[in-house]
Amino acid sequence: MKISKEIKIGFIFAAGAFILVWGINFFKDRHLFSSNRTLYAVYKDIAGLTPANPIIVNGMKIGQIDDVYFTKDTTGKIVVRMIIDNKLIDIPRNSTARIITSDIMGARKMEIVLGNDYQHLAQQGDTLPSSVQTSILDVVSEQFAPVKEKAERTIASLDSVLVVIKDIFNKKTQSDLQEAMSSLNNMIHSIEHATKQVDVWVAKDGKLNTIFGNIESISTNIRNNNDKITKVIKNFSDISDSLAKANFAATINNANQILSNANDIIAKINKGEGTMGLLMNNDSLYNGLSRSAADLDKLLKDLKENPKRYINFSLF
Repeated sequence: MKISKEIKIGFIFAAGAFILVWGINFFKDRHLFSSNRTLYAVYKDIAGLTPANPIIVNGMKIGQIDDVYFTKDTTGKIVVRMIIDNKLIDIPRNSTARIITSDIMGARKMEIVLGNDYQHLAQQGDTLPSSVQTSILDVVSEQFAPVKEKAERTIASLDSVLVVIKDIFNKKTQSDLQEAMSSLNNMIHSIEHATKQVDVWVAKDGKLNTIFGNIESISTNIRNNNDKITKVIKNFSDISDSLAKANFAATINNANQILSNANDIIAKINKGEGTMGLLMNNDSLYNGLSRSAADLDKLLKDLKENPKRYINFSLF
């Protein structure tokens, strides 16, 4: 029996398609003639899980993720379809499909946390309870979020400060700062020049050395006469104590009384009261006393010159 070319081509095409499908499933770790089981899990967030990620139980691979897709409702949840090898392990229906981190880079894989209800095993098409393990990166990101917010606020504040500084340091301010720096530079040069002049003066005349020498001599004399200075200070202290103990109050009161009496006497004299007041304020009394004094002087003079005129002696 002769086979036509069309049949040969069809047979070759079918064999190629079979080999292609088998190869794809082989590289996906899905064997056509193996006893696989399809299970599902529903998540709100799959945290980066992708098809072909492995499924493990106690660290051993038992299958892989076949597909991920959104549910047809409006909840936005994601369905993960898992292909499990039945020959490797029995999975209780109350087991949990948990998404975990496979390495430090954050790659994800599925871990089946086995339940304890082995009387009711998961069957083809069952949906397992789901959970997601928080990764180290998620924890770090969560802890770093407040720091990030503070850094952003700080950067914004710094930007505002830089804008204000830019407004302050305008061209006029920069010019003023340049002039101030120039003036400061001139002042420093002046101080440097004055310092050099002082150095020259000290080296040439030696006046400062003489002054310092005199100061040192004075301090030496004070140190040598320390005992005498102490005695002088003690004497002053004794004098001050004696003055403190004196009855200055009574003395001052007596002096005030004397001054008050003197003021009364002077007031009476000014008013013409008493002999002194009449003498100082009454010209007639003064003139009469002056005439009487003049007549008395003449009388005494005449008495001296002519004593016989006034004194008679009888001799018996």
